[in-house]
Amino acid sequence: MKNKFLRSKDQNDMKSRSLTNKILTKTMVALFFVMLVVIVTLSVVLQNAFKEKQENEIKEIAAYNSKIVVSYLEKMDNFSKSLANNVANYRSFDYDTADKLLRDSLESVLVDENIFSAYYAFEPNLYFPDTPNGISYYVYRDGDGRAIDVLNNYDVYSTGEYYTVSQEKLAGHITEPYEYELTNGETVYLVSMSQPIFNGDGDFIGVTNCDILAEVFLGLDYDMGGYETSEGCLLTQEG
Repeated sequence: MKNKFLRSKDQNDMKSRSLTNKILTKTMVALFFVMLVVIVTLSVVLQNAFKEKQENEIKEIAAYNSKIVVSYLEKMDNFSKSLANNVANYRSFDYDTADKLLRDSLESVLVDENIFSAYYAFEPNLYFPDTPNGISYYVYRDGDGRAIDVLNNYDVYSTGEYYTVSQEKLAGHITEPYEYELTNGETVYLVSMSQPIFNGDGDFIGVTNCDILAEVFLGLDYDMGGYETSEGCLLTQEG
């Protein structure tokens, strides 16, 4: 009888321990999943917070770098305005003197290493007499030196964006990047800042350009924000 009682007690103890173990196991499993959810949630929250911080940093860097581009375009605009303002005064000189001043003034713009070329283009017979096909002066970088073209090619430049838009709006204009073949046979991609030229009566007589290679925009002294690499592209109105 006593043995039966002991066996029954042992069995009850075993059942109790088994039940306790099951409860502990279920509790541990439940806690594990709770902790797992907490860890995953915390990881997602931290990841989102880091991503948001990173995006804000990139936006700040982009805003700062856009000011660098704007500042550079403003400098180009000042160069082209200076050319447009001065060139009207050269008409009061004889042809040889005016011709030299035109050439020298374009050369002076290329002191800025980022400016690839500078340009004057005039309406037929309005700047110099006896120029029914117009006249244009173009100074550009040719290897380590410079080259200059003086052409009577109104039929060519009168249809260019840099000419037609400034003529129509009577205001400065920044062109879309465009392909241009130099007289040395090289093809370049340019962005031009053009300004209209007026005579003493305020009549339109031509345009002046400051041109930069499109690739220069990708090589300005941008803030990398601690990043080792970056990518850039030029977007036109058509994307």
